[in-house]
Amino acid sequence: MTDSRTLSGENPALLRRINRSAVLRALEAGTQQTVAQLVTRVGLSRRTVEDALADLLTQGWVEVESATDPSDPAPVDANGKEAAKAERRAVGRPARRFRFRPDAGLVAGIDLGAARIECLVTDLSGTVLAEVAAEAQLDWTARRRLNAARKLLDKAIHQASTPAPLLGLGVGTTGIVDAGRISLSTTLPDWTGFDVAGALRAAVTCPVLVDNDGNVAAIAERWTGAATDVRDVLLIHAGRRITAGVVLDGQLHRGRHRRAGEVGTMPMLHWDRILTDLAALDAGATATHRILRAVARDLAVGVAAMALTIDPDTVVLGGQLAALGPKFRTDFEAALATHCPWEIDVRWSTLGGRGVSLGAVRLALDDVEARLHAVDGADEPTPLALSNRS
Repeated sequence: MTDSRTLSGENPALLRRINRSAVLRALEAGTQQTVAQLVTRVGLSRRTVEDALADLLTQGWVEVESATDPSDPAPVDANGKEAAKAERRAVGRPARRFRFRPDAGLVAGIDLGAARIECLVTDLSGTVLAEVAAEAQLDWTARRRLNAARKLLDKAIHQASTPAPLLGLGVGTTGIVDAGRISLSTTLPDWTGFDVAGALRAAVTCPVLVDNDGNVAAIAERWTGAATDVRDVLLIHAGRRITAGVVLDGQLHRGRHRRAGEVGTMPMLHWDRILTDLAALDAGATATHRILRAVARDLAVGVAAMALTIDPDTVVLGGQLAALGPKFRTDFEAALATHCPWEIDVRWSTLGGRGVSLGAVRLALDDVEARLHAVDGADEPTPLALSNRS
């Protein structure tokens, strides 16, 4: 069998990183695999796979499962350096199985909202280890809002109760976001121009990614929500404002100026009136059915315009809209049908208030994975085994 190591003139360190990335991707699927299984799956030679495993074991990204035969004397040192070699020596004994370590690091996702701030901390598989939230006020300064977010992040990391390092932080917030800075916000008084990413980088040692709350909520729906089985999604998210997130061919579509989905700013759609009606419902307004019909009618016009333009697999309604109940769903789908010459698949988010924070987690996880597999080795995340080495 041949592999990339046989190519003449290549950088050996680069080839080693490429091979290591291939083996790690195979293990990230979550199943335990033997060396023989990995050889078959990644198409590399056995020696190349063993070398890659030795690197990954030393760095802490992978661990080896104990042999099922308790009499197996094959040595494994504290960092697992000899595990791959030991597997070769243990002829006739059960093959050792290797697995990716989701506990090698943490990521965090923050929903930095106008009225509420939520923070999730997860392992590298996306399993939630801690969740904290606190109320916020519209009249808070940007600095006060960021200080509250930092305190929640510290609290969530403490509750996660693990020595693993924080490898990535994702943030979803209101407004148009460009390179971590809010270029425009119509919701918060001094949010426009504020460098959210820069302010949070002062509190953490990992990369910080910031995006519009509708965008990250769309990411969450594709990852673990109502749209996991499709690649083109239009998400309508209602919080303090109504925004849209667009996913095309499985990738978030932000637009040239990162303003895709801002159709709600058009006055003729009356989406500002929808927010007023939603606030009235929260206050226990009478004539609830009439209000719901008005919300459905106003919302359907803008959604139809976007759906007919994008032609997505599905439209997902999230945030407050997903909690309005079956009567509103019936009214909305009927109103949408009056504007569309064909049936639009409409789904309703089941993520509750976690949509933005989960999407922020996914944003951070994608960045960690990209850095981990970067073959140039630049800005590679530090795993647990190295971060805690004395």
